[in-house]
Amino acid sequence: MAAVLSADMDNTDKVVNLLGEARAMRLEVLAPDINTSVYKFLALEPDAAESRSQRIRYGLGAIKGVGEAAIENIVDARSRGGGFRDIADFCLRVDAQKVNKRTLEALVLSGSMDGLAGNRASVFAQLPEAMRAAEQQARDAQAGQNDMFGGGSAAPVKLDLIEVEEWPIARKLGGERDTLGYYLSGHPTDAWRDLLARVVSCPIGELDKHYKPPEGRNRFAGGRIFTLAGSVLGVRKQGESRAFVQVEDYSGRFEAVMYRETWAEFAPLITRDAILVFEGTLTIDDFSGNFQLRTQRVSTIESTCERQARLLRVRVNGIARDFASRLYEALEGSRGGSTAVRIVFSNQSGRGEIELGPEWRVRASPLLVETIGALDGVLEAELHYGQ
Repeated sequence: MAAVLSADMDNTDKVVNLLGEARAMRLEVLAPDINTSVYKFLALEPDAAESRSQRIRYGLGAIKGVGEAAIENIVDARSRGGGFRDIADFCLRVDAQKVNKRTLEALVLSGSMDGLAGNRASVFAQLPEAMRAAEQQARDAQAGQNDMFGGGSAAPVKLDLIEVEEWPIARKLGGERDTLGYYLSGHPTDAWRDLLARVVSCPIGELDKHYKPPEGRNRFAGGRIFTLAGSVLGVRKQGESRAFVQVEDYSGRFEAVMYRETWAEFAPLITRDAILVFEGTLTIDDFSGNFQLRTQRVSTIESTCERQARLLRVRVNGIARDFASRLYEALEGSRGGSTAVRIVFSNQSGRGEIELGPEWRVRASPLLVETIGALDGVLEAELHYGQ
């Protein structure tokens, strides 16, 4: 599989499809890493000590914006001087003419430099200072400057590299999509997994276990209605008669087929990266062998969450006197929905629950849960679906 991936690494769409096949084969695909990756995808031996299956290390050549000359320079610098310690060490040792700013940013966004700092955001924040230091070193070398003792090289550069908070998961995943065409560290649907487990017929990757081909010539006729959900990757129009929407969740992909009337009704919802819920009858495309859904209805994941969430449960301890006002303020932008809010308090003396009145009801969303969970005194905030 590593050889097949390497053969098609210039075609991002093919690489993405092959990575899906690798996942189905239970092969572990490791993120690109400037201290271990080479130009091509690399097959690694199973790690018996950790009971791991066969693994594939992502090839640096499959990263958009990173050319072969830059990769050769990186691998050469690594072979001569060992692994890179941090972003400053990296910038000082590679050729800035070959590994330019655009290349560096692509490497960071793809996750290839995650090992050089505490998190990806910190590596990105450290880039400007590291690049300036490398440029200064190059100027000093060109000018023939020596250190104060008259040695043959300039004094080593020391930098105080800043550390910042990690990016939100959406930004991390967006960077991976833009540079790899694929999500490696997670998926945009991850925040909705509890809800999706309730509303979808099955994860996309398990469709082959649940689909039974209908009898007769009409491949869509009389079939079971499936509810599937995922993030929109793109749209392909076939004149005015129909549109094909590529949809992906954490487990796989399918194509939603939308005919003229359905497209006219739901087209405003179909935007790249939107997480949507599709309902329709399922079939297998004769040409590609992939699943297609003849779509009858589309809804946003947000509206689905609002309909399905029955309770926002907030577990607290050690709250201050102003907690009620702070909670009310945090709920302000989401007020007016159908989801009840319940406060759960417990300590060594006892435990109690209070469900707040109708005026506290909210429109539920993962962002709201995150906001409430960050309040002082809140131990946990979670949504409950159904009864």
